[in-house]
Amino acid sequence: MQSNSTATSDQVQGQTAIQRTCVYLPLTNAQQKLFAEVLDKCDAFTIRTVDDRCKPVRVEWVVLPSSDATSDDDDMTEDDSSTLEGDLRFEVPEDLDMRWEYTLEAGERVWVKTVEGAWAEGRVADLTPRVGFSSVYVDVHVVYYPVHFRMRDKPMTRRYFAPLNGDIKPDTPAIRRLLHEGGWL
Repeated sequence: MQSNSTATSDQVQGQTAIQRTCVYLPLTNAQQKLFAEVLDKCDAFTIRTVDDRCKPVRVEWVVLPSSDATSDDDDMTEDDSSTLEGDLRFEVPEDLDMRWEYTLEAGERVWVKTVEGAWAEGRVADLTPRVGFSSVYVDVHVVYYPVHFRMRDKPMTRRYFAPLNGDIKPDTPAIRRLLHEGGWL
């Protein structure tokens, strides 16, 4: 999920001004139908930021069709369905610095880029991801995942990483190939 903060603020029941945040949800048509009723009822809620503060936000939901969403009348051939073209879960990045949005689950194996610039194997911690400003994009909120990882001769460390910042990658054969080509494996 990617959220993009806008520059407006609103009054909640005539009290405190809160920031309006657009949340972009790439959903299939079937998922849109399931979420529509829930999203229509959502208004202001609280998010926890990277620096561990609670922040009230007013949400404007923007539902986008996902790249793999197809309508019933689409002419989809067997070749189209077997390539899974456009599905981000199967996208192969061209290099390790490529940034793209994807969702991670607790316990999932990942590769993270440390502050020293080295890539280390890690595991997503069983903690709530946080939302904070991107270190790469201006005025864009991104999801930060907590990851436990260890560098050589150093103790286990936990730090937060965001896919849209380009410093965390899922542990897939394509990523391992890129790590091997880059001399990290």
